[in-house]
Amino acid sequence: MILRKKVAEYGLKKWKEIATFLPGRIGKQCRERWYNNVDPNLNKEKWTVAEDLQLMELHERYGNKWVKIQSFMPGRIDNDIKNRFNASLRKYKTFEEYLTANDKKREKAKKKYYWRQHYELRNVNNSKRLPLNEQDKEFKDMAQQKIQMEVGRNLPPLKNELIQEKKKEHEDYQRFKQ
Repeated sequence: MILRKKVAEYGLKKWKEIATFLPGRIGKQCRERWYNNVDPNLNKEKWTVAEDLQLMELHERYGNKWVKIQSFMPGRIDNDIKNRFNASLRKYKTFEEYLTANDKKREKAKKKYYWRQHYELRNVNNSKRLPLNEQDKEFKDMAQQKIQMEVGRNLPPLKNELIQEKKKEHEDYQRFKQ
């Protein structure tokens, strides 16, 4: 990509010069494109529960000062932060309310995973012609193990653990700030 090459060549200050290599663009457009879309330091990954909690806490403290909040969330741009808050987090009044909703999503994901595995196992077991109750028992044991191994490790910690973790992060941040 031309913009990446030219930023590597000219650095992050000479946007007017970089724009000469991109017909129809001015320096400001190149700078905004870099900082909002192309910069390799941007975090375009799915938002984590920890980031959501941090955003809720920072919004409570700083209100709609998205640029200020951005300074505490490296890799996230102010517009993404604003959009995340307005689209997903505004409806929750407290951390506890958010975490409870998140627990419900986790349970729904487990059930979806459970039934997908159930369907696959039944298809395998139909060829063995096991009685239905044996299929169910075999499936439940296998599905429970898979849920714990595969799904469990990708899920955020339970809400009490997460709240404690966030409190510790906040205390560490306060000490660092002083």
